[in-house]
Amino acid sequence: MLTGLQKAGIQMNRQVTSQEEILKVCREMIASNQSLNLRQIAARLHVAVGSIYHYFPSKTELMNATVESVWMEIFEDYGQHRSFTGIRECVEWLFACLNKADRQYSGFLSLHGQMLTQLASSQNLGDEEATVSEQKMSQSLHWLLNPLKQVIDQDPAFQKQHQNENWSSEDYAQTLLTLILSSFVLKTIDESVILRFIEYTAGCQK
Repeated sequence: MLTGLQKAGIQMNRQVTSQEEILKVCREMIASNQSLNLRQIAARLHVAVGSIYHYFPSKTELMNATVESVWMEIFEDYGQHRSFTGIRECVEWLFACLNKADRQYSGFLSLHGQMLTQLASSQNLGDEEATVSEQKMSQSLHWLLNPLKQVIDQDPAFQKQHQNENWSSEDYAQTLLTLILSSFVLKTIDESVILRFIEYTAGCQK
């Protein structure tokens, strides 16, 4: 008969079956407002830390994949491919997505900030790793930016109001996204203020 220590040894040596198994634990840790610690992740999976590195060669890659998986879950629930009647409805939808992220994954936006800070001091990363991180962060932000840009391109009120200006739909989408993210990260702007900003700058009424 195996002793308790022998059983534990067998359990600790088992192989992780998939990347998703690791990412599921990471999402659970973010939801409980825990930082992503490789040793803690391995302990929860009952594997050696080396098993995590087999799927994610660095902690940065693990953070990238975790952020991406959270966004995919959030946008899947809210209907990523839905259509919008105007800019205001799209922004209200984005606020709903971010509110869900804030409720379900209380550490999620903080993790985003942590990744941006890490990229800003990318001397701690290799050039290739920093480039991959930038690409992954860009992809994550496009989950938010693309719906905005598409609806702005199709909004006749915005096009009419800014037809003689050098303010492109992409510039306006970037501005709105910055305001929306600031409202969650800095807690300095209320959703109603951003909706009023849209009314004044894009001619979009309720």
